[in-house]
Amino acid sequence: LLYLSTIPFVLCTYFAHDWFFGDAGCRILLSLDLLTMHASIFLLTAMSLERYWAVTKPLRARRAGNAYRRLASAVLWLLALLLTAPMMAMTQLREGDGPHKRICVPTWTPAAFRLYLTVLFATSVLVPGMVLGIVYTRLARAYRSSAWPSGLPAAGRAPSRRLSSRISAIVVAYWACFLPFWGWQLAGLYQGEGLGIGPTAQAYLNFGVTCLAYGNSCI
Repeated sequence: LLYLSTIPFVLCTYFAHDWFFGDAGCRILLSLDLLTMHASIFLLTAMSLERYWAVTKPLRARRAGNAYRRLASAVLWLLALLLTAPMMAMTQLREGDGPHKRICVPTWTPAAFRLYLTVLFATSVLVPGMVLGIVYTRLARAYRSSAWPSGLPAAGRAPSRRLSSRISAIVVAYWACFLPFWGWQLAGLYQGEGLGIGPTAQAYLNFGVTCLAYGNSCI
């Protein structure tokens, strides 16, 4: 919900070609974007790991109380804040060129900004995505082995099939929503401006991949 709360500000800027929320708004809103993205993914990964332990090691999972979960959540939010802090410190409001009157821009050197976004890609997509893939693959195997014993009639296998489909959908939605967004961001940094397509096509493509990223929170 925090991530989706930035949509009105994004839409206002997109249609007005101007930024009305000041320098502090630049730092807070753009950082909130990254903060909630990382926190959401970290918490999803932690919940998936907890679910995996609840299935494979139920006694260990039951010993973990609410105090442990609150501590884990606080640590994950702190980690997300630390990853977001550089963007908050290095973003400023400046006079734009072209159709944009004022625009929020990072004040990094190109090499530093490329390195920072690469780190964010690894921490928000690559590593959590690999963990989720491994966890849900093992979960699917655990459900299959427990629900499909020898001699079980075919009708009894339907719930396990449905559950496996839902597990697969979670992983597919995760990759489908975030990989295009980050691929577009990193392609612009590593391949240079233009990428062989016109500015209108770039604008539509940027809008589309941004909608996909927000769409993951909606899903």
